[in-house]
Amino acid sequence: MVRGPIESVTCRDVIIPALMAAGWTHEQISEQYMLQNADSEHAVRSAHGNLRVADFVLEIDGVPVAVVEAKRLYGSAADGMGQAIDYARRLDVPFAFASNGSQILQHDRNAGSEREVVNFPSPDTVWTAFVRGRALTERAAATSRVGYNRSLRTHGGRDVREPRYYQRVAVQRTIEAIDSGRTRALLLMATGTGKTFTALQLIHKLREASRRLDGGRTYRVLYLADRDILITDPMRDFSEAFGHEAVVRLSKNSSTRSRDIYFATYQGIDSDAAPEAAGRAADATPISVFETLPRDFFSLVIVDECHRGSAARNSQWRSILEHFDAAVQVGLTATPKRDTNIDTYEYFGEPVYEYSLRQGIEDGYLAPYRVRRVVLDIDAFGWEAHPGQLDAYERPVPEGVYTTKDFERRISLPDRTAAMATYLVELLRENPGARAIVFCVSGDHAYQMKQALLNADPDKTRQDPEWVVRIVGAEPDKERFLELMTDPSRDTPQVATTMRLLSTGVDMEDLRFVVLCRTVGSMVEFKQIVGRGTRLYPLKGKQYFEVIDYTGASLKFHDPEFDGPLPAPRKERVTIDGEVLVDDEGDDPVGGGDSEGPVLSVEEPTPVFTVESGGALDADGAGGAPVRMLTIEGQPVELLGERLQIIDSSSGKLMTIEYRSYARRTVRSIFPTVAALRDSWVDPTHRRDLLERLDFAGLDLAVLAKHVHLEDADPFDVLATVAWDLEPQTRRERANRVRAAHGEKIDAMSTAAREVIDTLLSRYAERGVGEITPAALQVPPLTERGTVYELAQALGGPDGLRTWIDDLQRWLYEDTASV
Repeated sequence: MVRGPIESVTCRDVIIPALMAAGWTHEQISEQYMLQNADSEHAVRSAHGNLRVADFVLEIDGVPVAVVEAKRLYGSAADGMGQAIDYARRLDVPFAFASNGSQILQHDRNAGSEREVVNFPSPDTVWTAFVRGRALTERAAATSRVGYNRSLRTHGGRDVREPRYYQRVAVQRTIEAIDSGRTRALLLMATGTGKTFTALQLIHKLREASRRLDGGRTYRVLYLADRDILITDPMRDFSEAFGHEAVVRLSKNSSTRSRDIYFATYQGIDSDAAPEAAGRAADATPISVFETLPRDFFSLVIVDECHRGSAARNSQWRSILEHFDAAVQVGLTATPKRDTNIDTYEYFGEPVYEYSLRQGIEDGYLAPYRVRRVVLDIDAFGWEAHPGQLDAYERPVPEGVYTTKDFERRISLPDRTAAMATYLVELLRENPGARAIVFCVSGDHAYQMKQALLNADPDKTRQDPEWVVRIVGAEPDKERFLELMTDPSRDTPQVATTMRLLSTGVDMEDLRFVVLCRTVGSMVEFKQIVGRGTRLYPLKGKQYFEVIDYTGASLKFHDPEFDGPLPAPRKERVTIDGEVLVDDEGDDPVGGGDSEGPVLSVEEPTPVFTVESGGALDADGAGGAPVRMLTIEGQPVELLGERLQIIDSSSGKLMTIEYRSYARRTVRSIFPTVAALRDSWVDPTHRRDLLERLDFAGLDLAVLAKHVHLEDADPFDVLATVAWDLEPQTRRERANRVRAAHGEKIDAMSTAAREVIDTLLSRYAERGVGEITPAALQVPPLTERGTVYELAQALGGPDGLRTWIDDLQRWLYEDTASV
C-alpha cells in the first residue's frame, strides 16, 4: 500500500514552503514547540512517550498567535485538528491549523468556526485577528510585541532561560488585564512554577514599552514581600536581568530614590524613616518610609505571596498598598480562594491566569509527589494520663486522653520524637544524599528533633556534626544554615528541622523529603509546605519527592479543594494488630479484608480530656491557668505500619499501593519471565537502571521486603517471589550455594585469594550484592589482611579482580536448576 512520505518530510517539503509563501519567515516559525518537559520522567511515562509537542507555533515578535499540526501526505488533515485545538487553547492563541500538505483546515477560536482554506493566512492577517479578538489598544499591542528578557541563564550558564508556554500566557493575560483598565491583577500559579520569573518578564515588557512610548518617563517598580528571604533571591535575578544599577532595596536606611526597581519588605518600609532621608527636622513627628514617597512614585507594584495578609482590610500593611494606589498592583500567589484568604481575592479580583499544581506535574515542570504515611502506636491509640501521674519534672499531669494534636503542644514525648527520627534516619540511609525538611510543632520541638536525628546516626554525626541543623527564627545561625541548605551543589546540611520559617518562599531544588511531625490545620499552609518539594532537579536525579507524614496531615491531599491530583475521599484506620487500612467511600479496605479487634481512626482527632476541678487545661488550651508543657519520658513507642501512595499516571490521582499486587504487576510489565529479570539483574549496570526504574514507579524494595517478610532475602528473590511466586532464598543461602557449586575453583586459589572471596560472600550475606565490588578491598576486615594492591594481586591483578567480581555476581543469580 502506498502511504506517502512520512510526516517530517511533509513538514519540510510542503508545509514550511506553504507558510513562507504566505509571508511567514523562519524566525516566526517555531518547530517542535514543547508544551511538556521532556526531561521529566513522570511526564514521559504519563504520556506513554507521546509528549505534547506542537509541530509548528507561529509567532510575531515572540508572541504565539497560531498552531499548525501536520499529518503525512495522503493522511487526513482532520486527524491533526484535535491536537491543534488543544495546543491553541493551552497557548491561548486564536488560530489552530491542521494540514497534510494538500489540505489546510483552519479553526478560528475568536469566530468559533472551522473550515477548509486554500492557503495559510499572512502574519498581518493573523496579528490583526489577535489584536481584534482581545480588543487590544495600540499600547497593549506594542507592549505584547516587546521581546522577552534573555539575560538569565540556566544551570551551568549554558542556555538562556526562556519563558515556558504557561509563563508567556500569564504575562500576556496580565498585559491585557492592565490594558482593559484593571489596576489590580492576580496571578495564581503553583509553587515552583516560576512566579518570580514570570513577574520579571512582565516588568521587562511593561518597562521597555514605557521607554518607547512615554517619552523618557521613568517606569518605577516596587517588589513587595513580607520576609527577607522572599526578596533576596529575586533581587539577585533582577540585578542580573536589568543591571545592578537599576535595582535597590528600599528601607529606612536607604535614601536612594534614583533607581527603577525597588525591593522591600512591609516591615522595612512601615518603620520610621530617618529624618534626613525624609527631608524633615530631627525632632519632626515620625512617619513611615513608604509615606516619604509620592503616591504616584511607582508605576507598578508586585506583591509576592499576596495571600499572606497585606490585602486584608484590617491588616497593618494594607495602608502601604493604599498609599501606592496610583500604581498598577499585581499579586502573586499559589493559593486558590478559600475562606481564609477571601480578602486577597476581593482586593486583587479573580485571577487573570491560573496554573495549578496538577497542571505543573502533568506538564513535567513540577516534581510529582508520593505520600508515605507512617503510623506510630501512640498516635493511633493516644496516651492516657492516670490519676496522680507526674511528668519527668514531678509536675502533676491532668487526667485525660492525649492525642496527636496535643503532642509537643501540651505534653512533650521525647520517645515519640526519637522514634520518628529513627525511622527517618533509616530512610535517609536508603537514599544517601537526599535532603529533608522536618516540620515540627515549635522551636523547642525542632531542637529536640535535631538532637534525636543526630543521636540516631552517631557515625554520621561524628563525621559531620552539622548534617542536621535547626532553622527557626530564634536560631542564631539560621541565615548560614539556610544558605547552605538552599545550595544544591552542596550535600550538607542534609536535614533541616523547622517550625514555620521554611514553609514558604524557600527554594530547595534538591529537596527529596518533606517530613510532617506536626498537624497542619490550614490548607494554605499545607499547600505551602508541600510546595517546598515541587522543584525538579535532574542534576541530582530528583524526579519526585516524598511527603513523610507522622500525624495524618496528608489527609488534606484528599480535600476536594486541594489543587492537585484528587482521589476519592479516604480514611485511614489502624487495627489492633497494627495493620493500616484505607477505606474508599463504600468500598472494602484496600488490602485489609476483615480484621479482628477495635479499629482506631488516625485522622487529626479532637483531644478528649477529663478535666479536674478548677480546670487548668481544656481541649483548646484555654481556660484558667496558662497551658504548661509537660514532659513524659519512658513511654515506649512502636511503629504500627506505613503506607505509600503515588500518583497513578493513568488517572492523575493518588493511589494507595498494595505492595504485593502492585509490585507483581509492575515487574511483570517490564520482564515477561523470571529468566529475563535474572539476565538483567546479573549485570550491575542493568541492575542499577532497573532499580531506578522501579524506584520511579513507586516501589521501595526495602518496604516491599518487609511487607512480604523477606528482609533477609536478596532483592532479586523479593521480586521473583512477588512476581512469579518462586520459592525465595535468603542471601546467606545464596552465598552458601556459590561456595558449594564453585568450591572446587575457589579451593584451587591461594589462601589469601580464598579469604577475599569468602569475605565478599559473607558481606553479601549480611548486606547484599552492593558489597561485592572492588571497593570492598578498602574497608575492614579485608584491609586487615593486606593492602588493596596485595589483595588484588592474589586474585590475578586488576583484571583478575574484575573477573572474580563478575563471576561472583553471576554465580549468585544462577538458575538453581542449572547448578
